[in-house]
Amino acid sequence: MVSVEPQPSARWSGRAGPGRRDFLGLLAAAAGTAGLGGCVTLPSSGRVHRAEVAAGQQSALVQTADLPLVGAEPPEIVAGFLRACAVGPNDSFATARHYLLGPLSSSWWPEKLVRLYPHLDSPSITLGESGAVQVTVPVQAEVDAEGVYRANEEPEGSSLQLSYTLTRDADNQWRIAQAPEGVLLPAYSFSSSFICVPVLFLTPDGSHWVADARWVPARNAISRVVSRILGGPSEHLQAVVAPLPLTDLELKQPKGLAVVSGVATVELRSTARHPAGLLAQLAAQIHMSLSALDVVEEVRVLVNDELVPPAPGLPDPFADPGRVVLLEGSSVVRGLGGAREALTDLSVLGGDGVSHPVLGPDHALYAVNGRSMMRLVLGAGNAAAIYSTTDPHSSRDVLLPPVVDADGWVWTGREGRLSVVNGWGAAHNLEAGWLKGEVTAFDLSAEAGRVALVVATPEGARVVVCTVRREGGDAHPRALVGPQWLTAPGATEVAWADPVTVAVLMTDEDGGHGVLRLHVVGGPYEDVSTVTGVTALAGNRTNGTLLACDSHSVLWRRSGASWHEADTGCRYPSYPLPGTAAY
Repeated sequence: MVSVEPQPSARWSGRAGPGRRDFLGLLAAAAGTAGLGGCVTLPSSGRVHRAEVAAGQQSALVQTADLPLVGAEPPEIVAGFLRACAVGPNDSFATARHYLLGPLSSSWWPEKLVRLYPHLDSPSITLGESGAVQVTVPVQAEVDAEGVYRANEEPEGSSLQLSYTLTRDADNQWRIAQAPEGVLLPAYSFSSSFICVPVLFLTPDGSHWVADARWVPARNAISRVVSRILGGPSEHLQAVVAPLPLTDLELKQPKGLAVVSGVATVELRSTARHPAGLLAQLAAQIHMSLSALDVVEEVRVLVNDELVPPAPGLPDPFADPGRVVLLEGSSVVRGLGGAREALTDLSVLGGDGVSHPVLGPDHALYAVNGRSMMRLVLGAGNAAAIYSTTDPHSSRDVLLPPVVDADGWVWTGREGRLSVVNGWGAAHNLEAGWLKGEVTAFDLSAEAGRVALVVATPEGARVVVCTVRREGGDAHPRALVGPQWLTAPGATEVAWADPVTVAVLMTDEDGGHGVLRLHVVGGPYEDVSTVTGVTALAGNRTNGTLLACDSHSVLWRRSGASWHEADTGCRYPSYPLPGTAAY
C-alpha cells in the first residue's frame, strides 16, 4: 500500500503565482546570508536542502531552513524565524518553532492568520530602543483560520509593522517570547504550499451545491477540508446555504489524514445520535469536496466507526460537461474536427442571425436570434421564441448570451439586468439591490451556485462573483447575494475555467483584447497570454480548459500554459454545464 499526501487535482490547480520550481529558483538566486545589524533586510534564501518525499507527490524536493545559530542576536533570530516560516509549510513549521521560547513554541498556531507579502519585497527588520524587534512588511493579503482569503485594500505602498519580543532561554540563547498571531509568508511560499479547494455546501432544501473557495495547506489538505465542512460556510454564503444541524461531530484524527492506495478514510466521532439522512448529506459533502484532490479515488466516511454512504441523487458538479457546442458554417454542431456532430441547421432556428447556441437538459437547444431567445427540442420541427427584448430600437435592450443550468433555467439578460427564463417563457429578473451598474457579460459556475458578472459602472468595467439564492418548491433562482469583487479593470468577457478560477478578458492600453487574467475567486490572480482578436471566450468550468475564437473564425484551446489551434470555421463556442447535456 502507498500512503501519499494530497495534492491539487489535475483537473484544476487552485494555484496562482510562482510554482515550486520558481520558488527553488528564488531561494537559490541569493546565496549566503546578508549581514544583520540594527536595520536589516530579510534575505530571500538560506541553504536549500534536498530530501526525498513520499510517492505520489508532485515535487521531488522539500525545502528546509536552518536552525538558530548559537549566539545569534535578536534581529538575526527574527530573520531566521521568518526564513523558517517561508519554508515552514513543508515541515509543519517544526524548524520555525525552534526560534520560539518553550510556551510560545507549544501554543503558536501559524494557520490562525497567514499574512502574505510580495515575493519581490522582503521585510525590513529593526531593533527598537525597547529591545523589541520591529518588522515592517507590505502585506498583500490575509488568509484566516477558516481558509478565507482577503486581499489587502490599503493603498499601494502601505506597510504593516509587527513587534517581536525576545528573551534568553535556559541556555542563554535569544528566543522569541511574544509574536504577532499567525505567520508571515512570502507569496511564492504560499502559492507552492497552499491549495484552493472548492468546499461544497448544500442549499437548505438539500438539492443544489454551492462551492466555497477555501485555502488549505497541501500537506494536510484532507483534514483541513473536512474541518472547513464541519465549521460551516463562509460569511458571504450564509444567506444561501446553511451548515447541517449536526452537533458534536469532530475528526477522530484531526492531523495527518492521508490517502492509502487512493482511498481517503475520514473517521468522525460524536456523543450524539444523528439522523441517517443528515449524515448521508454530510458524507456527500465530504465525497464531493475531497474529489478536488487528484490522489483521492474513493472516500469512506465513518461516524463512530459505522460506514455512512453518501446521499444518493445529488448532482456531480465536477462531472465532464461534454463536448463543446458552436456554429460551423450554416449548422449548430457539437465537438471539434472529425468528431463534429451536426445538431441542427441554422434555418430551423431562424436563419443567419443565430448566435450563441447552448445545450440544456431534455435535448433542448437554445440560441439567440436577433432580439429573441429561441428554443428547439432536437429532432422536433421548429424552434419557438421563448423570450424577447422589449424595445427593438434600444442599443441597451439586447439579449446576453445564454447559459442553461441542470434545472432547465436559461440564464440571460437584457437592459443591464440578469434574468432567467424557463422552457415555456416564464421569466423574471434576478434581484441584486447592491449592484450599481449594468451587466454586460456573465458566466455560471460548474455547480450553478455562483455567477461571475462584468458590470459597467461610472468608474469603468468591474468583475464581481456572487452567490445564487434559490426559492420555492422548484428552487428557482431568485437573487444574487454575497458579492466578491475581483481585480480586473477593463473587463469585457468572463468564463469559468475551473471551480475556483474565473478567466477575464481585459482590454489593453490601446483598447484591444490584450490581457487574459486568471483570477482565483477569493485568491490571487495571474495574467497570461491570449490570442489576437478574440471574439468569444468559453471555459470548461471543471478542468481549466479555455477556448477562444478569433476574428478569422479560428478556434484556439488553452490547456496548461499555452494556446493551440483546435479548429477552423468556428463561432460562438460554449460548454454545457455538468449534468445538462449528458446525451
